[in-house]
Amino acid sequence: MLCFLVDGIGMFTYVIPGIGDFGDLIWAPLQTLFILGMIGRERYMAVFVVLSFTEEILPLTDFIPTATFSWLWKYWFLKHLRRW
Repeated sequence: MLCFLVDGIGMFTYVIPGIGDFGDLIWAPLQTLFILGMIGRERYMAVFVVLSFTEEILPLTDFIPTATFSWLWKYWFLKHLRRW
């Protein structure tokens, strides 16, 4: 649920006129720190940390739920992949 909230905050910066890109400059490092804390510092998860920061800094990419994707990758996909 926290990942949905983090992704929602990232998307919310475009709802308030005039905040959009400036809000992303503040939110990008915060979201990246959150993802580091949530998914850990494993080497293979570094891709999501870089993607998170890049997605928040670039304009018009806020609709991508990076925090949710990173959580799904670590806690759902990898768990099911190990079963095979």
